[in-house]
Amino acid sequence: MLEVSATVPQSGGHRTHSEARLDCVIQDSHTSANRELRSILVALALLAACAGAKEAGPKQAVPAEAPGKESVPKVADKKEKEPQGPQDYASLYWPAAKPFVNSPVVSVSATGQRTVEQFQFPEAVRSAFEAAERAFGARNFPEGERRYREVIEACPTCYPALIGLGDCELGQRKARDAIEHYREAEQLNPDDFLAFFSEADAIARLGNFGEARELLTRALVLRPARATVLILLHRIEERIGAIVDDQPLRPKTAFIRDNELVTVAREGDPAAIWWGVYAMCKRIPTPEQVPGEGRTVSPQRSWNSQQEEVCLRKTASAYAKERSAKGSDPALERFLAADAAGLAKGFVLYEVASRLDPQIVLEVPLEQRKLVDRYVRTIVVRDRGH
Repeated sequence: MLEVSATVPQSGGHRTHSEARLDCVIQDSHTSANRELRSILVALALLAACAGAKEAGPKQAVPAEAPGKESVPKVADKKEKEPQGPQDYASLYWPAAKPFVNSPVVSVSATGQRTVEQFQFPEAVRSAFEAAERAFGARNFPEGERRYREVIEACPTCYPALIGLGDCELGQRKARDAIEHYREAEQLNPDDFLAFFSEADAIARLGNFGEARELLTRALVLRPARATVLILLHRIEERIGAIVDDQPLRPKTAFIRDNELVTVAREGDPAAIWWGVYAMCKRIPTPEQVPGEGRTVSPQRSWNSQQEEVCLRKTASAYAKERSAKGSDPALERFLAADAAGLAKGFVLYEVASRLDPQIVLEVPLEQRKLVDRYVRTIVVRDRGH
């Protein structure tokens, strides 16, 4: 049984340094003759590291009204200043319990237990790798290429340097060379999504969207619901004849303040019914201060996949009976489809367990990883018309 503590506060999504570097490479594709292809590739830049920096800065001022136009008086100033309540209770039910691991390396014990640790460069090449990273950050791709080659010559198994080398080559419009090095990295570590993701970008630049779909699908299996992967899939879904179904689970009802059942669903929204079923099944209060008492209510249960599957099945059953129309909740529709196909466990691992542990697919036995693979290929990224 898979068990993950649910008492750790949720942390924000983490982008790998290499993904940020890849965005910079893609932004450098402005001389491409194929504007339509460029628009697909530039989609990744929406999640570039520089965007994160902007989010941390001051908010943009509201543009001044055009002269001559009648201004609309504000009638809800008091409400606007009040703190907004939660849109759903996902972070309550599924708090992050483990941090994101960059350059993950899987080791398997004699008993078959799989553990994930970050790749460690030998001390002898660490400074050379850092120099290569700085060169790439400065967009000095020839220098970065030279430095990465130095690392690889001294450490042929240092696969992150192969990805960096490919990024530098892609920055110099050498997509075919980049693909060769991304594939070398994949062979050295088939558990890191980043090499597949990077190769997909290079392959798409050459116009091979079908192969890009396969590579992005593999990346999505290794890193469930990874935003950078999904955004590129959305940009090319019509070209690859696919539908990318990725709206997340959004629980609308929960027990808070001991035994108070609350919902964020609008009045008359039947979602309160099926998510009420989920809340009754989970029965997890929020770790928040109870007003006037000054004490903290802690969650009473740890998370496990079997209990999650049972609760989601009850929720989806209530949803199927009470929904106003098919498709009212895309995520629960996916669960119904997955359950009918014998892929409920794949759904739980991909949609829920990965929120608590980003490395979950790398840690479970391979037969469970195959369930996630089937779930992604047949339901999350499925052919149009299916």
